[in-house]
Amino acid sequence: MNTQNVNVNTAAQERSERYGKKSALKNSGLSDDQVYDLFCHVCLACGGRAIGTMESPALPADAEYLSIQLGDFDSLAVWLVDGWPVAASDEAVWIDWCIAEW
Repeated sequence: MNTQNVNVNTAAQERSERYGKKSALKNSGLSDDQVYDLFCHVCLACGGRAIGTMESPALPADAEYLSIQLGDFDSLAVWLVDGWPVAASDEAVWIDWCIAEW
């Protein structure tokens, strides 16, 4: 994994413009490989243990949703809060990982 700052907030983007909306750029301009790296980071930070329910992780309403398609019926998702990855999901099998609870 390439080391880089994953905080996608910039001085040019007002925080209030981002919250509650999907990013104008697909996945905030991150490549599928970068989103996958964030997905792996969340899974590893959770020690590989899922949250144990089929319910989506409890996240703030302003969490930003990123996703990548792995095929016709599978996708991986990552949620960012203030630009930091906090939750991930393998959406085909409804397995979720969450670093923090709100």
